[in-house]
Amino acid sequence: MLKPQYRFHQEYSRWTELHFHESEVNQIEHYELQPMGSSLKFCLIAEGLADIYPRYGPTSEWDTAAAQAVVEQAGGLVLKTDGTPLLYNTKDNILNPDFIAINSPLHKELFLKSD
Repeated sequence: MLKPQYRFHQEYSRWTELHFHESEVNQIEHYELQPMGSSLKFCLIAEGLADIYPRYGPTSEWDTAAAQAVVEQAGGLVLKTDGTPLLYNTKDNILNPDFIAINSPLHKELFLKSD
């Protein structure tokens, strides 16, 4: 469960229909949806100005590789929807599966346990 002080920002593609996201954000009390295109979504995630970017729909490896490196160097994660890392050059085509990018504070809250 997210701590109450988090304001949940979800980035989504202008080209992806919003109905994919409504079911997710309806489970969260405080949220803001923000449509935008290109790698700006990843930059906001890396900077901590947005919390999550779920991507449902086709992207190519060249669309995400550099942006993923930026997010991960900032302490965030880019994962396939099954929770495994988004990897490159592992299949015969260059299309990515659905994925989710999350920022560093959310990564720490959800995946890292404090002692």
